[in-house]
Amino acid sequence: MPIALPLHLLAVILWVGGMAFAYLIVRPAAGGLDPLDRMQLWLRIFGRFLPLAGVMILIILASGYWMVLGPWGGARGLPPYLHLMQAVGWVMIAVYLYLLLVPWPHFRGAVAEANTAEAARHLASIRRLVGANTALGLLNAAIGAGGRFLVF
Repeated sequence: MPIALPLHLLAVILWVGGMAFAYLIVRPAAGGLDPLDRMQLWLRIFGRFLPLAGVMILIILASGYWMVLGPWGGARGLPPYLHLMQAVGWVMIAVYLYLLLVPWPHFRGAVAEANTAEAARHLASIRRLVGANTALGLLNAAIGAGGRFLVF
C-alpha cells in the first residue's frame, strides 16, 4: 500500500488533470485560432496525451487491484464506496477506449486531408467524451476523498 496508493493517485492526477486542463483551459484558449491551426494543435495535444493516458490507466488498474488483493483481502473486503469508484473507473476506461478507437482515428485522418469541417465534427465528439470523462473523474475523486464518510 505504501507504493500502490501514491502510484494510483499520481496516475489519476495526470489522467484527470490532463483532461481538465485540455477541456477547461486549452479548448477556450484555442478557440480563436484559424480552424486548420486549431485542428493541428489538437492533433499534437491528443497525439501526446492519449498514449500517456493509456499508461496512466494501466498504472491505475495495476495499483488499484494491488491494493484490493493486498490490504483489502479481495473484493469482498471492500467498502461500498470503493466498489462505486471501481465501477465509475471502468466507465471512464470504456469512454477512453471508445475515444481512442472511434473518433480519434477519424479526426487524425481528416486533419491529414486538411478537411477542417470533418475534423471539427470529430473534434466535437472528442470534446464531449473528454468533458464526460473529466466529470466522471472528478466525481470519482470526490467519492475517493469522502466516500468513507457516506452511509450506504
